[in-house]
Amino acid sequence: MSVFEMVVAIVGIVMVSRVLRARYCHRTATDTMMTREDAAALIGQVQRLNERVATLERLATDPAKRIAAEIDALR
Repeated sequence: MSVFEMVVAIVGIVMVSRVLRARYCHRTATDTMMTREDAAALIGQVQRLNERVATLERLATDPAKRIAAEIDALR
């Protein structure tokens, strides 16, 4: 087998492996796609977490007297 034939064989093997890899990677990517229900659940969870973070930010930045007054008003 000459050097030219070996180079052609190597290039062929690389091309076939890339085609197969692209084919199987695409198949696994579509199998793991998220459903609309999953997306809606995640959006709801992110909204609840954003509300909790906003509350924590308010507690951390508001003066202590204001927070104490709000707690007393709830009692």
